[in-house]
Amino acid sequence: MGPDELRNIIRRVRVFSTLGDDECDALMLNMRTRALESGHVLFREGTPGDTLALVVEGMLVVRVARPDGTDAEVGQVHRGQVVGEMACIDAAPRSASVIAAGKTVIYELSRDGLRKLARSAPSVVAEIVGAIIRDVTARLRDVVETLVDRLE
Repeated sequence: MGPDELRNIIRRVRVFSTLGDDECDALMLNMRTRALESGHVLFREGTPGDTLALVVEGMLVVRVARPDGTDAEVGQVHRGQVVGEMACIDAAPRSASVIAAGKTVIYELSRDGLRKLARSAPSVVAEIVGAIIRDVTARLRDVVETLVDRLE
């Protein structure tokens, strides 16, 4: 995959959508590529997180544990989507497990990679962190709205 195609994939992600070419290139320098086989557990629910993953090929499945010990699929992460973005700024335990649903290629950004990026391109980190905060805020509003609807 060439840099132009990867930049286009990166820009499809809301948290990276405002980045220019140079900013995308700086981001890519701080990400590592990983190829996952089907069934590979990328993130395990309850474990500390420190990376986000951008899917560039394949798909990931998001699963959460139920009280009865089984688990349920609650989402899928497709090409051009990101998962685990909160882990770049918060070391809280993962809220779900994320598993490769077939051969999948991801680009990972760790908290350490974000720190390195902050030294070389602080404006990029400000954009990313600001976008993550906006996404989390929107999710929180959705949850509150859902709760209010259920209580009425």
